[in-house]
Amino acid sequence: MSIYGKPLPMVTEAVLQELVQNEVVENKWLEYKSALPENTHDGKVKFLAEVSSFTNTAGGDLVIGIREADRKPVEVCGVGSGPVDLEKQRLESLLRDGVEPRIPGVLIHEVSLASGGHALVLRVQRSWAAPHRVTHGGHSHFYGRNSGGKYQLDVHELRAAFGRAEDVAERLNLWRLDRLTKIEAAETPVRLQAGPRLVLHMIPLSAFDPGLVARLPSEPGDENLFPLYSRGYDGRPNFDGFVTYYSPGGRDPRTSYLQLFRNGSIETVDTLLLAANASNPLVEERIIPSVALEYRLIESLEKYLKVARSMGVEPPAFVGLTLMGVKGYSLYVDPQFRTSVPAPIDRDPLIIPATLVEDFGVPPDVMLKPAFDTIWNAAGYPESIHYRDGRRVR
Repeated sequence: MSIYGKPLPMVTEAVLQELVQNEVVENKWLEYKSALPENTHDGKVKFLAEVSSFTNTAGGDLVIGIREADRKPVEVCGVGSGPVDLEKQRLESLLRDGVEPRIPGVLIHEVSLASGGHALVLRVQRSWAAPHRVTHGGHSHFYGRNSGGKYQLDVHELRAAFGRAEDVAERLNLWRLDRLTKIEAAETPVRLQAGPRLVLHMIPLSAFDPGLVARLPSEPGDENLFPLYSRGYDGRPNFDGFVTYYSPGGRDPRTSYLQLFRNGSIETVDTLLLAANASNPLVEERIIPSVALEYRLIESLEKYLKVARSMGVEPPAFVGLTLMGVKGYSLYVDPQFRTSVPAPIDRDPLIIPATLVEDFGVPPDVMLKPAFDTIWNAAGYPESIHYRDGRRVR
């Protein structure tokens, strides 16, 4: 028996008592602690080692508030009745500052007890950015986990862990390039209008986990499924998962689509944002509407993060932006904000390096800033002029 597959809101005192009654032994996915980590160097390192051992292996639950003996649970003792929020903040701070790279997706769930106290369940997801190293107070070790509990990774295991991380990154990059090749060859789930294309990908690192099957919608209805730069949509299941699409008046070919893949990846393609004057032979200058470009992408990404959560996708994920058919285009810059003469983009397609997003709670404008800065670099500017102190202001 393990509670790792049970949704956290369903983990109640009764569930914890079942662990005790059934004498569920600590294992690869489950660890018991009778008390919160001590506020000492050794106490903090021990806690961080436990959590990182889960994320470096297969994920699992650390239950704080169950006393064990010989690895068997003997009592749901709780951890007192102090302010839970302060306890959570201390643990989150430890995880944030004591492990490199930061462990994504650790959830802390409070279980209220009839005695008046509470227990805490830390659900740790398997990390696709592993291995993670405990660095608190000069500590510098990597931990893994097996049926006997945590242990320190040896050189061979570390080499294999780094190799897996590199393999996932390479597979992710190849998947994205394959999708861009298909888009350029018009091998898309719906027929698109001709012209430049704006492509946004969100690819979770877990996309290459054969055990992940995303929860896909079965019919239209969710307002978050609007394709990029659209005012409505139709949708249907398809071979790859679920697709929504849009064009003014419902005409074919379409102007945009949103494809949800079974592996949890999201792809949206738009042909309108970059096409304001692309088809007008009387207009020589090709302009990218910089304000609308950033605004619409931020607006859409905010929706797609909600879609990702509804599909059961957890961070980290890569967010990648591509502009196709824009060689010779310049970014529009209001004259009052110009610091130089806008330079035309000198290549096609403009494939922006993907950005790693470790927390879906980060504001979308912050997630997209590195991609926007790169577009502005391609147009002769050091960064997007629409940001101040890391946040978009206009």
